[in-house]
Amino acid sequence: MKLTPLALLGTLAILLMVGAGPAAAGPEAVLTGTYWRAVTIDGSPAAQLPQKREAHMVFSAEGKRASGSTGCNRFTGTFTPTGDSLRFSPLAVTKMACPPALTAQEQAFLAALQATTAMHLAGNTLELKDAAGKVRLRLEACAAK
Repeated sequence: MKLTPLALLGTLAILLMVGAGPAAAGPEAVLTGTYWRAVTIDGSPAAQLPQKREAHMVFSAEGKRASGSTGCNRFTGTFTPTGDSLRFSPLAVTKMACPPALTAQEQAFLAALQATTAMHLAGNTLELKDAAGKVRLRLEACAAK
């Protein structure tokens, strides 16, 4: 069987894509130094309101500090990672007034952080789980806002 140059290039391209395998999906995010945007909080979508700060967090290796925003107020504290386990210290939170929807989100976000006992990092997704293994927060790595 004789292949035309175009068919040969197409076959080569397919072989290269298949050979690339999972590495072609891009690099995996790391816990520290990454901007983690909240996607879901207790299974509900995190609010993404125009002109408002989005719910997010950043883990800093220096001092094991965690900081970010609930979508309204800012928070900071420390975290302790051990393998797949993760715990947060009591968090300091600013006390700005929030619209009712963001107040509810803030309460759920902070409760989820305090209930966290484990994490699962895969690709660009970070899941924070409670002692029962329930995903309380699902975050995704993205560019800082």
